[in-house]
Amino acid sequence: SFCTLLAIREMPSAARVTLPASIDAWRGVLSKALALSTADMHVPPQFAITHGKSGKFLTSFGQPVAASSPRHSGVLSALMPLPEAVPAPGGELDDEPRRLRELATRVSSGGEFRPAGQQRWPDGAHSLARFDDPVPYDGMDLVMPVTLRTGSLRAHSAQISLPGGRCDEGETPEQAAQREAVEEVGLDVARVEVLGQTSRLYSFPSQAFVHPCVALADTFLDTRVASPDEVQSVHFVSLGALVADPRFHQRLAKKWPETGPVHMPCFRTTDGVVIWG
Repeated sequence: SFCTLLAIREMPSAARVTLPASIDAWRGVLSKALALSTADMHVPPQFAITHGKSGKFLTSFGQPVAASSPRHSGVLSALMPLPEAVPAPGGELDDEPRRLRELATRVSSGGEFRPAGQQRWPDGAHSLARFDDPVPYDGMDLVMPVTLRTGSLRAHSAQISLPGGRCDEGETPEQAAQREAVEEVGLDVARVEVLGQTSRLYSFPSQAFVHPCVALADTFLDTRVASPDEVQSVHFVSLGALVADPRFHQRLAKKWPETGPVHMPCFRTTDGVVIWG
């Protein structure tokens, strides 16, 4: 469903993008999307992984033959609305919620986006957007916390990641994803509803199947660096910005040993950190 919304950017006459207007509407859209098979899913070009020479869509990198008994991990894609514009009586919005509100106000109206410390796109990045300017959007934006992993970890060090980790014995991927979200970013998982899982992915560096779990919260939930040994910082991805603003997504050309040359998505977080992969 998210990819279908992004397809609006392919329409030459697009003047505004309309997102679901409420949590209930988002819940319905996401539930329908999770029920789709890969074959039934439309993926706009800027969000597809394609082979660099043939242009063929790559939906999976497969599983090495040697991994007869692979490990399993769960990660949590915790989607939540923006913080309320009006703080609680006697208090003010913290810096991060205030910044997210300011970002949404600018991007939804097609305004300027240039956060302090914005990272440059990596070499080989290019845009497929037909529009040079952002398309204003209506409806409810959702944001999703991601973490920058510390440089001392054995696998995926100094990379952007969804909160999550390896399944303990007897633990399901959903349980592992929720436990790790509490341990890594202090997320109140009792206030999120897990709607389902997307297709599992195989991670070559960690030699494990990764099960992405999609969850939805009714309100904005505070996050923080709860495990400094694993997490360096917490950032947010805005679905509204990705849908409506070409400044948030690029295409990146890479060459991987397992697949050869590939073109893949490249995104920005709300504070300008680059994510690719």
